[in-house]
Order: sequence, then structure tokens, then C-alpha cells
Amino acid sequence: MRPGWHNQTGGRGQHAHSMRSGLTILEMLISLAILAVLMVAIGTAAQGVLHSHVENRKISRLAQTARVVLGRVLDDVRTADAIDADEQRITIVPPDNYEHVEEIEYEFVDGALHYRRTIAGEQASQTLLPAGDDVQVQDFVVTRQMAQDHLGVWYTQSLTVSLTLTCGNDSLSVTGSVCPRRNMTY
Repeated sequence: MRPGWHNQTGGRGQHAHSMRSGLTILEMLISLAILAVLMVAIGTAAQGVLHSHVENRKISRLAQTARVVLGRVLDDVRTADAIDADEQRITIVPPDNYEHVEEIEYEFVDGALHYRRTIAGEQASQTLLPAGDDVQVQDFVVTRQMAQDHLGVWYTQSLTVSLTLTCGNDSLSVTGSVCPRRNMTY
């Protein structure tokens, strides 16, 4: 007879280390603990990805807004017949055009960037970036470089516009320079 086996009169009649099916409570608790640790790790990673996505959207929105506003200002200046500017205002006299626009103005007042157009003596105003919006103008600075032509007439040689926008805790500063096309015929 093999060790660990007993005959019918000896009692057991089966192998001393018999096979059992199913999980014990201890194995189940260990499995649940491992699963909980994995779920916490996945949740933390997902929260990090979501936070990163939100921050990237804010930065993207700042960059897009800055690019559009600055591009619009610089395009108007580039094609202007005449320009007047101070630190937070640009007044542009556009060339003759089919819309009969006589004057365009960009002005930074009380945290808002305003756009005004004068057509046939009537002024229409629009706030490009209002003070209470998600994306806010923190600063709008205009620097004008003057020059004198061969006849002694002063003109705007170049214009530099610096725009600082904020969205929550994020801030983005962009600067663009442009020279008006003085020798162009439109």
C-alpha cells in the first residue's frame, strides 16, 4: 500500500491532499485587492489624461483666438492708405473698396478689444473680445515706427502689435509687425 492511502478500515480511503474546486475566501480577497489597485491606477491615469486634454484645449483656444485677432489687425494695417495709432488704439483709413469703408478702428478699453467700422458716415461697433469672456485680453500694445518720405511727408513705416490673452491660469502673448503697402494700387 502506498503512503498516504488507507484501506477502508483505516479511515480515509482517499489521498490525504485531495483536489478541491472553487476559490477560497482568502483567494477571493486577494483578487479583489489586486483589482482595486489596478482600478485606482487606471482611474488616476484617466484623470491625468482628461486634465491634460482640458489644458491643451485652453491653450489651443488662446492660440487660435490670438492668431485670428492679430491676423485681422495686421491684414487691415498692411492694406491701409493711412494709419494713426497710440499705445492702445489703431485707426486705419483703408483704400477705396467696394464696401465703402471709410475708417477702421481697433481699441483696447476696460479689458475689452473693440472693432469699429465707419461706412458712409455711420459707425458700427463690435467687441471682438469682451472683458467677461473665457478668453480675455490682458494687454494690447501698439508701437508705431514713423518715417519721412523724400518730400518730407511723415508716414507709418511699420506697426507692431502685442496681444496678451488669458484663459483661466493660462496666458499667451503674441506679437506681430507689419509694414503698410504704400506703393500698392488697389
